[in-house]
This record gives sequence, C-alpha cells and structure tokens, in this order.
Amino acid sequence: MSSESIYAGVLLKADEVQLVFGQTVNGGVVALRNPVPRFRSYQEGRFDRRHPITRQNREAVLRAIGQHIASVPGSVRRIGCGSYGPVHSVSLEDRDALLFENVDRQEALERHLNYGRVRETSTHQALKGLRVYHTLREGLERSRIEVIVHTDVTCGALAEAYGRSIRRPGVRLHGPHDVLVFLHIAEGVGGAYVVGTEPGRSALHPEMGYQSGLVVGGDRWGERLAAERKSTNKAVFIEDLLSIDALLQRWKDDQGKSVGDRELSLDGLPKKYWKTVPDYIAQLCASAVVMLAPHQIVLHGPVVHSAPPRLLKDVRAGLRNWLDVRGIGPIVSYREMLDDRYAFIDIPLDLGLEPDEAGVPKHEPMLKGALLLAAQADYKRRPDSDAEIKEFSPRSRP
Repeated sequence: MSSESIYAGVLLKADEVQLVFGQTVNGGVVALRNPVPRFRSYQEGRFDRRHPITRQNREAVLRAIGQHIASVPGSVRRIGCGSYGPVHSVSLEDRDALLFENVDRQEALERHLNYGRVRETSTHQALKGLRVYHTLREGLERSRIEVIVHTDVTCGALAEAYGRSIRRPGVRLHGPHDVLVFLHIAEGVGGAYVVGTEPGRSALHPEMGYQSGLVVGGDRWGERLAAERKSTNKAVFIEDLLSIDALLQRWKDDQGKSVGDRELSLDGLPKKYWKTVPDYIAQLCASAVVMLAPHQIVLHGPVVHSAPPRLLKDVRAGLRNWLDVRGIGPIVSYREMLDDRYAFIDIPLDLGLEPDEAGVPKHEPMLKGALLLAAQADYKRRPDSDAEIKEFSPRSRP
C-alpha cells in the first residue's frame, strides 16, 4: 500500500446515490487498539456528490458512478458500497465463487450473481432487484478496482465503531472485541452490529426491522393494523409501526379527506404521534440486548433526528420496562447498560473521525462507513493485551 491511498464510498438510499472519495493521510492511523484510517478530502472534496435515482434510471446512474470512479486522477484502491436491503448476499465467498476450483460451476455462477443484489421484497421501489455489485462493475469496465458491498446499516455501524475507537470526552471508548448495534429508522427500519470493527459474520445480514412488534397501549392505529393482520395470519413488524410512512399514515388517517393532496412531513408531525415512538424503539433495543448484549446501541435516521428532544431519555426508560420481568427486575442487566458516565443508547457522533481536526471530511455515518468499508482491509487491528502480543509474536520453529 502506498503512503497515501485513495478510496471511494458509495451509498444507495431510497431515492439517491451518494458518492465520496477519501485519501489516507500518509498511510497513518489513529494509534489505538482499533487502527483508524485517517482521511482527508480527495481533490478538495469536489467528488462528494448526490445523484437522484428512480426505477428507470438507477442502472444508468450506477454505471456512470463506476465510470467516474475509474476515471479520477490517481488510482482508486477499493470501493466500499452500502445499500438499503434486503440483499441476497454480502458474502465475499459468493462474490469470488467463480475463482474457486472446488465449487460446481453452475452453483458458483448463481452465488456470484446474487452478490450485492437487492431482493424484490425491498420496500424501496427504486432499488427492488437492483444488481448493485454487477452494475457498478459494468461502469468500471476493465478497471481492476475491488468492490465490496454490504448493507447501509452495517456501514453505519462501522463508522460509529471506528469513531468511538478514538478517545473523546464523554464518549465510551470502543474496544476491539466490543459489540456495537446501529439502528436506522427511516422509510424502513434496519439494524446491524459489529464486533470491534468487523461486521457480524452470519449466513446473511440482520434485518432487525422485521422482528414482530407488540402494539403498545394507546396506539389505536397499530391496534387496527394488528387486527387486520391477524385475520390473515400475518405478523405486524416493528417496521410497520415505526417507519416514516407508518407515522405519517396515522396523521393522514386522522385528517381524512381534509388532507387532500397536501404533502405531510415529519417536521410538522404533531406531538401526539410521537408518544409511541420511544416504546417501539425500546422494543428493538430490548431484542438487541437479549440476543447480542451489546456494549452500545446507536440510533440514527430521520425518525430519530426529527423526534422531540426527550427521545433518548424515553427510549432508555422504555428499555428498562421491556426488560422487566413481572416487577422483579430486569432479565438482563450489565455494567455497560448502567454506567451513567456514558450513553448506552446514543445518537451518532460528529461525523469526522478525528475530533476537532481541520480538513477532515465529515459525512453522515453510513456514507463515512462505506468509505471505511473500502479502506479497512488495509488496516489491521493491533494486539491490545500482553496475551495477544505474545500470540502475535513470531514463534520459533521446533
């Protein structure tokens, strides 16, 4: 790796694709237990762009982005791409299946074609069935730039984990074995987790918004939805109760015909429709706690950032309630949850990776995470204990 390497981050959202370039600073890292690559804006940040997409133009836009990346001055080392999901495969073994001699050719081809392809079940019309990896590769043409695809929320979790690996006042220091959960609440609800700065390795990727949700008291709209679903033996998901559409639909239904063609937004959502939001987020957090016991949970997305200022306080109180067992006490409780010095449930950090450092590009966490996804293979974790130092030391041959 050269002293300064160029990386590209691509983020596919519901109606746009974002692109950012970053150049590492003299190959340096913030020297902590999780090595954090330090970036400066490449070409003075001129390549931080937003490209609107529709169902009709999405392939053309993605190919154009690939062509642009392949044509920039300097050699781009790798592309990290985060996408709304669900995605058929984010496994690098599937991406590279055609290179394996011991895999049946037809099976290898199917696995390769599924890598980085959005499922038709996605709630995002502009992304349904989109072959993210292969379309981007078509734009790159003969360029040998490596492309890594993962979910947008995994990229967000990476950015938060890396950012919290740097000592900051009032922020818990994220360790190399710590678990961080990232929840994104927008047009849909997604979640991901990382261990240290590595995405959780499972058969696919988490789809946390599709856990069944319990309708909370006072949510009559949710009760009606649950009754409709019960008649067809369909589950009510947290996403159905908590997404932007779910919140705005409550408002539209209450206004009836008077709403007309008027555009409604979260910015104008009356306070009464926010009352159930903390409880639904707390259900997500409670599931994360009992399944993963994370060291920290980070909340992100338009629903989180448009909510009343009390949101975090109310979610923390709701979490205690969801974990309480018949008034006896919480079924799960551990030190990180109870440490008043740090927020166990938090919102994203300032988007730079180095605190108060001039010239560092600041981007929303999922876009910053796509850039980190591209770079992280070149930065290896250093040993953080005497036992690990010994383990990493060269061993003499017998």
